[in-house]
Amino acid sequence: MGPILHCVIVALAASIMYFHPTCLNGDFVYDDRGTITSNPVVLGQVPFEEIWRRDYWGQNDIRSAESHKSFRPLTSLTLYINAQQSLAEWGELKPFGFHLTNVILHVAVSVLTIPVTLHAFRSGLGSSLENDDQMQFDKRASLITALLFAVHPVHSEAVQNLTGRADVLMALMYLVGFWVYAAVLSREERISRQSGCLWPRKLLWITLILWVPLFSLFSVLSKETGFTLPMLCSFWDFFCISQLSLLDFRYIIPWTEKLADKSSHTIPPKVRLRRWIIRTFLLAVGVVCLISWRNSLNGGHEPSFRYNSNRQAIEPFKPAWAEWRKASKFAEINHSNVVLPRPHNYVAPEEIVGSDHGVHGLFRWLSMAVVWAHYLGSCLSPRPVLSCDWSGPSIPLMRTCNPFQDPRLFGVIAMLAACLFILRLGFLSRLGTHARLDHKTAVEARVLTCFAFYAFPFLLSSNLFVVTGTTVAERVAYLPSLGVCMGYGLIFSGWCDGLLSIYLPFRALFPLSGLQRRQRIEGRWILVSVIAAVMAHKCAERSFAWSNQVDLWAAAYEIAPHNAHTSQNYGVNLSLQGPEGVAKAIEVLGSTIKLPLMDRCDADEIFPTLAMCLNAAGRSEDALRVLAQGWAEVGDLADAVRRGVKIWHMHEVKADEGWTQRDALNRARLLAVQGRVLSRLDATAAAQAMVLAAKFGPGDPLVRRLATDLERDFRIAIEQQQ
Repeated sequence: MGPILHCVIVALAASIMYFHPTCLNGDFVYDDRGTITSNPVVLGQVPFEEIWRRDYWGQNDIRSAESHKSFRPLTSLTLYINAQQSLAEWGELKPFGFHLTNVILHVAVSVLTIPVTLHAFRSGLGSSLENDDQMQFDKRASLITALLFAVHPVHSEAVQNLTGRADVLMALMYLVGFWVYAAVLSREERISRQSGCLWPRKLLWITLILWVPLFSLFSVLSKETGFTLPMLCSFWDFFCISQLSLLDFRYIIPWTEKLADKSSHTIPPKVRLRRWIIRTFLLAVGVVCLISWRNSLNGGHEPSFRYNSNRQAIEPFKPAWAEWRKASKFAEINHSNVVLPRPHNYVAPEEIVGSDHGVHGLFRWLSMAVVWAHYLGSCLSPRPVLSCDWSGPSIPLMRTCNPFQDPRLFGVIAMLAACLFILRLGFLSRLGTHARLDHKTAVEARVLTCFAFYAFPFLLSSNLFVVTGTTVAERVAYLPSLGVCMGYGLIFSGWCDGLLSIYLPFRALFPLSGLQRRQRIEGRWILVSVIAAVMAHKCAERSFAWSNQVDLWAAAYEIAPHNAHTSQNYGVNLSLQGPEGVAKAIEVLGSTIKLPLMDRCDADEIFPTLAMCLNAAGRSEDALRVLAQGWAEVGDLADAVRRGVKIWHMHEVKADEGWTQRDALNRARLLAVQGRVLSRLDATAAAQAMVLAAKFGPGDPLVRRLATDLERDFRIAIEQQQ
């Protein structure tokens, strides 16, 4: 099959997953309210220039302390265009145009993986480009990679959830940037080998100085993951184009100039190393400038996230006070006059409500490694366990180093062992000189390429350098999954068949006949088709779930019923589905309020929603008891703030403007629901509660709706009396 036919097949596979009318007309769900329906930038409620000043959610200036620091103006611009088109044509926001744009972007990325995989696999391997069998292997691998990428179920969140456009748009810019770099570098490297020129030629200079930084900028303006594009290019250049190992750095040392070069490469390793250093230096200059500019936009503030949003990485507080007290007691015992200064992260025990259930030290790293293994498993599995919400206790923290007590450690060990094995290939594999290792070297270069395409796009989401505001989000795995799909393509394309003959030489004594070889190829395609079909079925299932709020949260509730955030959102959406939904919401929310306070301190709508459902079911007394419990918890939190408590169940609470607004909103909703419940018992008390609710939360939609309903009920009652 030709390349055009390959592109058509991949485009059809990518589009058929999301072109169903249910998907194209799916609701605004999950984070879409923050990024689209209530985003003043996207809705055009503020001057257009604000798109370059505000964060992705459009509420705060990127430099303010309240901002989440997600600066994605290029993505916001595409959402703005969709919103203005919808408002101009329909007079209101319609999701069709948004979904259609997401699908088109996904199709473009899926088709683009074909040339990207071809260049990533076939470049820099010398004579292998002239081998017809290996060229067929690469073409087959690129088609398999693109096909599996197009239907991978982990992409459903990035494509069907409109907020995930940031990941899809970033992936498009990211892959175009790598494609340009790989194509130019491969061509220039072949010319340099023939001419012996050390310095980059003019076209390569332009690519290094202009095109790669430019597409890195476009990627960063779509999502911050774009910072890793130059790192990926340099890594791939080192191992696949320059064909170096870490031991080749010894040629930088002056007295190693006279070392004998025992490799069979046409260019000495010290020359290849110098060329790579020049190219990497130019890439590094661009990325350092880009990082400095982006960091300057934060205004000197770091984003703050709630503990339950990412327990594995966010430490509630470091136990430095315990170490300080031990040192102080030691000084007192030894009658020392030295006054030890308190550490900057000192938190006194009396200022803590509840015990410290967070993770520190080794357990924190193990907990994050479990999340890494979860991401990798989601990309490797044809039918992974997917959910829109993994916050809170959905993924338990690690409390032991014994894998027999927590079997998840076996997965972590296997993942780390695989990473070490892959890195070992790059460190040691290029030192062999025997001709029999040529095919093995080519395969190992491709394995390193697969590793790089997974690891580098995932780097900023791993919590290694910066803490993210989510435990697991499948949209984060959109681009890293390409590395896994490349691995599948490498396995099923035929490359590993040749590798077996290297590790098991006796297989060469029993060559396959032409019929056996064709049967093996046919069996391989059958297996690829089965994997693709399983992925497509799961992808379609998740796409339909992401089209409706109730189905989305129902699927998440089945996976993590002990997650208060999930239970709250599921209950809220059920309460809008008639009497049957109200009954189910009472069951869901009733079990949620029994969870530990630490797990549900983020769920502010549990008590008002449960009370409304109980009132709708005619259980007014139960509704009042639920409201009393809600008032008690609001009072406890306010009392903790007044006493200067810094940690409230692993949440830092301060009497600042943000806490004041949240406290007022909680009180307003409780009062509004209380007014609706009391309307059946005491009309005067109901009216007083609603007036106070309007005072605390005048702009809250729930308060407005309940106040309107109460006014309507009073008018009906008055008319009936007259």
